[in-house]
Amino acid sequence: MWGAAWLYKATRDVTYLQYLISNGATLGGTTESVNSFDWDNKYAGAQVLLSAVRNSFYLLQFTLMAEMIKL
Repeated sequence: MWGAAWLYKATRDVTYLQYLISNGATLGGTTESVNSFDWDNKYAGAQVLLSAVRNSFYLLQFTLMAEMIKL
């Protein structure tokens, strides 16, 4: 999730966006609201990063999870 989010942001290659849309729920990026960001859990970072991409209805799930983060 983290790598695909950054690669999509850097390249705007739709392949990475499709990967995120297809695998977001399976990998936990759209189903978990987390408040930690560490070496093995990048969900919060990916959610915040993808919440800035407003061109896709499917990325709305990432935005909603990012907004639920309580620090």
